[in-house]
Amino acid sequence: MRRALCLGVVLLCTACNRSDQSAKPAVRRGLAPEAVQAEPTEMPTPRKRQLRLAGVELKQVEQTLEAPTLSAFAKKLDGSWLFGAASASAQAWKIDGERLTVWDGKAEHQRTLSVLAPCLLRIDAGDHQRTVGFALRGGQLLVGGDALGLRGEHVAAVCDGGRVFLQSGKRCVVFGEDLFGDQRSLKKIRDSDCQLIDDTFSFDSVDGKRSIPVDGDLIIGSESRLQVARRLSSWDRAKELVDLPAAPAR
Repeated sequence: MRRALCLGVVLLCTACNRSDQSAKPAVRRGLAPEAVQAEPTEMPTPRKRQLRLAGVELKQVEQTLEAPTLSAFAKKLDGSWLFGAASASAQAWKIDGERLTVWDGKAEHQRTLSVLAPCLLRIDAGDHQRTVGFALRGGQLLVGGDALGLRGEHVAAVCDGGRVFLQSGKRCVVFGEDLFGDQRSLKKIRDSDCQLIDDTFSFDSVDGKRSIPVDGDLIIGSESRLQVARRLSSWDRAKELVDLPAAPAR
């Protein structure tokens, strides 16, 4: 009886050992268990940087000059603006889409306004046309002949001398007016070398290499060369302020 009981215990232990061995994964000689059990993992897909300029999202830097983007910037200009209140050069602008009305204190003059880039305007007055840089700063409209532009997320646009410098990462492209085609649009001139490092934008202007300070989201070449307008609630009010007598010179 005792002998039979011992034999049963031995057989039970042998079965347990075989069960444990069958549950273990096969291990090739010379390889660690971790090497056999490890499963291949997919490399994470790099996240593409989202380009955004003054709240307008872009898929690529060239989209900065496409109609939907320019239309979004044009809408920001609609309204009444006053330049140089109580001065000899005071004038009021009323912008409604492509229609620009200018009051100089004597008469209203009709112009055609085109947004060629997020920092470049074209003003047509009959046979006379000119391009000027522009930027919005709070409730102000900045217009000037010097370099003007704006910095966004992973993209910057600077306008200088009628040309537009678009920068994103290591890429910089220069656009200019199409003198022999649609003069209300821009065409690519060449790839260039411009950089946005910290708070300085460097580029090759028509006058040579330039470095312009960045102030928040704006890139301003020379504040002294700017005309600054403030937005008013009505066109009539803007005209009234133009008609105010100029302040006496000191």
